[in-house]
Amino acid sequence: VKYNASLAAEEGFLPGASDMRTELTKIKSATPDGIFIAAYAPVVGVLAKQASALGIKSALVCGSACDISDLIKSGGISTEDMIVIAPTAVTSAAFVQRYSDQYKSDDINYLTTRNYDAIMIIASAMDACANDADYGKCLKDKIHSMKDFSGTSFPMSFDDNGNIKETYVVKKVVNGVLKV
Repeated sequence: VKYNASLAAEEGFLPGASDMRTELTKIKSATPDGIFIAAYAPVVGVLAKQASALGIKSALVCGSACDISDLIKSGGISTEDMIVIAPTAVTSAAFVQRYSDQYKSDDINYLTTRNYDAIMIIASAMDACANDADYGKCLKDKIHSMKDFSGTSFPMSFDDNGNIKETYVVKKVVNGVLKV
């Protein structure tokens, strides 16, 4: 990975686009080392297929929106070696079992765990603030000051701006599976 590298090209497409060949052709002419794709997994999978068909050899990189099985379902073999940068998704065995039993699926990703944790954090703050005269301020203060909340994947804390402090991992598609 090169740091402080220059931006070789920048292109965009509309959400839900199905033909990104024009944009990819322009990017290919810039011969970038890598292409960062800011889009949801199903579209990125299609883009990966089109990049492969155009002979693009640049590394394809996507953010947390690609950390789901839809990436590989929509892109197939074209997603092989794709890099996904996402929050840590280590999940407690108990949560995985409950989720699997409830939804008859083991397709758990960081969105699944973060949504569950967000609801639990809010519920915890609501309980603590139930009798507070300034309920809204109490909720904000409780959430912002929360330290080491026992989430499904790691003890969660928040910074001064209310953002979650978390660790990101680099995953790669290997043999059709996203692996850390």
